[in-house]
Amino acid sequence: PETTAEPEVTEAPQRTQTASITIQRGDDSGSASRRLYEAGLVENAKAFDNYLCNNGYSRSINPGTYEIAPGISEEEIAKIITGKH
Repeated sequence: PETTAEPEVTEAPQRTQTASITIQRGDDSGSASRRLYEAGLVENAKAFDNYLCNNGYSRSINPGTYEIAPGISEEEIAKIITGKH
């Protein structure tokens, strides 16, 4: 008997591309939040800045270049840029 080929099922590619963000020495939490917003990693720079301030992260931000995956939580981003992970 003849068999028909099963149609190939291709999954949508996983979004694994990260965004690169550089935080300069002397940047405050507002500047860092704007950079994250411009990179598309947070939806609202002011809201993220408030999150950093209200949760004790704002004074612990470390300068450097970070590779951050889209879609991670504000808490995860805060831990990455402060080294508290």
